[in-house]
Parts: sequence; C-alpha cells; structure tokens
Amino acid sequence: MKKPASKAPKDLTDLIGPASYEPQTQPAFPAASLPPAKPKYLKFTDRITPENRLHMDRVAYWGHGEARKLVNIFNAALAAYFASHPDAQRPMPDEQQEGKISFGFD
Repeated sequence: MKKPASKAPKDLTDLIGPASYEPQTQPAFPAASLPPAKPKYLKFTDRITPENRLHMDRVAYWGHGEARKLVNIFNAALAAYFASHPDAQRPMPDEQQEGKISFGFD
C-alpha cells in the first residue's frame, strides 16, 4: 500500500487554519484629538541636598524631550514617593470641611 503524499503548507494559515476574527484596519484619517491640557504648577521652593540636585541635573542632561525639564523630574519623583505612601491619598480635616485644598499661602 502506498501512503498518500502529504502536502507541504503554503503559509501559516495552512498550519493553524483561518483566523476567527476580522483584522482591524486603521481609518484613512485618524480622528482629531485635543492637545493634552497643560498641568497647573504652584511655585514651590525648598532646600534639597547637593547630591539630590546633582542626580536631578544628571537625569536632565541624559534625558530626552520633556524628561529633561527639572520640574518634570521633580514632579515624577514626588508622584513615585506619594504612590508608596497611602496617607498621601487621605484628605486632611481642613479639606473635608471646606471641600477644597488649602495650601496656606493663597
């Protein structure tokens, strides 16, 4: 008895079968999107160690685009710090009573 000759697959579809979904296509013209809103900044001055300033300057020097701005480096560092401290998410009693944040220098 002769074995039937096996047919070599032509492409991936021959191996796994046809796709069970329709591929998504990109629209010819993407929908217009609004530019991101600029963040609001408060003036803030405090003291930092010379080592921290050196590290900020190094990140700014080696960074690209918006990451080079010291204000973005400083805010990213604060956001990372606050993410690991649950109390940063707890409103203070003054906030709950007045319904707003008071910075004391308004």
